Amino acid sequence: MSRQTYTVVRVCAFHVATGIIALTISGSLGWATQVNAMSGQAPQVGPSADEQSPSLPATSSAQVYEEFRGHHRARAKTDYAMSGDTLAPIEKFSDLQALFEFLKPQADPIMRQRYPSLGKADTDAGRRVAEERHNVSVTAFIYAVKHETGKGGDNDFHVILGSAPTPLASIYITAEASGLPHKGPRRDLIASSRQQLLSIIGDCRCNGRFRRMSSPIRVRVVGSLFFDGAHATGVEGPKYAKTATAWEIHPILTVERVND
Repeated sequence: MSRQTYTVVRVCAFHVATGIIALTISGSLGWATQVNAMSGQAPQVGPSADEQSPSLPATSSAQVYEEFRGHHRARAKTDYAMSGDTLAPIEKFSDLQALFEFLKPQADPIMRQRYPSLGKADTDAGRRVAEERHNVSVTAFIYAVKHETGKGGDNDFHVILGSAPTPLASIYITAEASGLPHKGPRRDLIASSRQQLLSIIGDCRCNGRFRRMSSPIRVRVVGSLFFDGAHATGVEGPKYAKTATAWEIHPILTVERVND
């Protein structure tokens, strides 16, 4: 083989190998996409819930990949409000007060009367009731976080959001970064929300108890509405930040710090 022919063969082999690598990387990216919380655009969510999601990166905290271990309304807690195969549109609220105004027509007493089965422990009747089929975006302040781990825990992160940076001026609501479903296309989205939360609060140090933020953290949270009828109104949260409703943002889709 002449030197010129050998050079041509090496160049062709290089381009073939490069193409194979590019195709491999493209395939590994899978279907998962991130939501732009500012634009409110919902991504395509990909394959059916019965298909195994692609493996997740191994570079983040092990807490990111914990699977959901609860029983109460497990399907709703590990899935988002959907419109066909895509996420339902994201409805924007400037603050928690605006979100609470939206929830008034389906306040706690009304929901408990309409859906008594939602108050039964460990029920899993259906995915979401009609009033829960909303994805919302709201700006609020993280006051405290609890990781529901250990015996009897479901591996969710409970995030207490307040409407203002000072307790006397705040109303509170719970948002939860759910444990991952055992399979399906939501695994990557939920894992991403857990990673985002941990990147904001740092080392949780909140296993089984609420950790109070040294100073409330202003964030924008996007997620699905969820009525946790198994909890009485006004009992969730630490004593300095009790929630005013059984309504939650659950599961969280994205959470990002908002600079003043």
